[in-house]
Amino acid sequence: MTATISSMGEEQGFVCVRGIMDKLGLSIGDKMKIFVENQKIILEPIGHKRAKYDINDLVAKLPKVAYKDNQAQSLEAYDKPLEFFDDKMGCDK
Repeated sequence: MTATISSMGEEQGFVCVRGIMDKLGLSIGDKMKIFVENQKIILEPIGHKRAKYDINDLVAKLPKVAYKDNQAQSLEAYDKPLEFFDDKMGCDK
């Protein structure tokens, strides 16, 4: 792969393609150590890799509660479907 050094405002840089970032587990905002060795620019990630999460797994771990009159209640406490919108909120039933 080749990259072209471009002007980025007052700085210069190059774009790192998504495939390389994915392969190394990098994300936007990750810190990199940059140094020159044997006339080569070396980029080395700093710190540990962040864990990748699946949104479905995270949602499954959320507590099963709902709020009614600013009080948390278990979803099992309701014997009918929850209605989040009512006329107090300005919504028609």
